[in-house]
Amino acid sequence: MGNRNERILILDDNIRFMEALSNRLKKAGFRHLTQIDTADAAAKSLSSWKPHVLLVDIRLETSNRDGLVFLREARKNGFAGLAVVISSDGSTEQLFRAAKAGANDFLIKDARVEFGIELLRLLKGDRGARGVETLKRPISDLGYLRSFGLTATEIASIEEFAVDFPCMDTLAERFDRSTVQLRKTFSRIYRKLDVDNIQQLARLLVICEMFARQS
Repeated sequence: MGNRNERILILDDNIRFMEALSNRLKKAGFRHLTQIDTADAAAKSLSSWKPHVLLVDIRLETSNRDGLVFLREARKNGFAGLAVVISSDGSTEQLFRAAKAGANDFLIKDARVEFGIELLRLLKGDRGARGVETLKRPISDLGYLRSFGLTATEIASIEEFAVDFPCMDTLAERFDRSTVQLRKTFSRIYRKLDVDNIQQLARLLVICEMFARQS
């Protein structure tokens, strides 16, 4: 079971939502909660209060940066705890951005009972049920990657790669192209998606798909 003494930081500019969420968590036994409505204040709390869990909204009208920028900075600064992105925008593009920022999970913000149950399940320790290794089915349509500036050819290359994540030589054979040519294509993809290598790309695709199927 999760540790009810964990410090939980909620970052959201919707005060009423934060209060309702805090009350629900308190009733479930979580005692150490803080509510913050700006990214700057959350960053200060991250270094001083040292939370174990981050619950982060994407859109922050009161801040000069959104929740995903805050989360990415938190990861760069060493935050290794559970990070759950909570947003009313469940588009696949946002799911991918959340995966890139370092989210462990993504929940659609709403007032349904299921939302609270899912969040409590995560906080109580069932954090491996949505692990990458449990996803066996192929990745779904990747057309959302157009929003990152990828061409149709580049997306087709990723879609074929996402079928079973083959090595580059095998993938080149499927496209009847040289490995050198394909590596150049993927180098452009890495730059556009701001990833370092094909392993990181594969992980992001799987995490994003996992978020989509559970949201």
